[in-house]
Amino acid sequence: MALGGEQVCRSLLEFAAGMFRPRPWVRMLALTLLCGACRPAPADPRASAPRGAAQVETIVVMEMVAYELIPKTLTVKVGQPVRFRNRNSEDEVHSVRVTEVANSAQLFGVGIVPYGFSDHAFERPGLYTVACDIHPMMRADILVTGP
Repeated sequence: MALGGEQVCRSLLEFAAGMFRPRPWVRMLALTLLCGACRPAPADPRASAPRGAAQVETIVVMEMVAYELIPKTLTVKVGQPVRFRNRNSEDEVHSVRVTEVANSAQLFGVGIVPYGFSDHAFERPGLYTVACDIHPMMRADILVTGP
């Protein structure tokens, strides 16, 4: 009998919970990673785009290296994907919390394991701050411009 993605995720979580008692932050990180793996991968917009349609913007990268976000300031267009990549050689887990400056609203937050990444495309122009909740000295800005 084949198991669906959610059943596999649930089985892994139950197995992990019975095998060890990690610290709460480790358990939360494991849940985030495992449950994120249960979601189907988004379709590649380039694969279904009709001929002559505008190409997908290239991915811009903001890296976490040696307790810094690099670059400190990044400018992207609305809809252009930003890849938050943890290239930390110290094997440190980092978080990425993005907040819109205009209304102080948190747009999203995600934990990223060493050498992992997370992509996000901004839907509205504006200024956004990026911070690591684990290491508060890690801060940067992203300016999103109109199409």
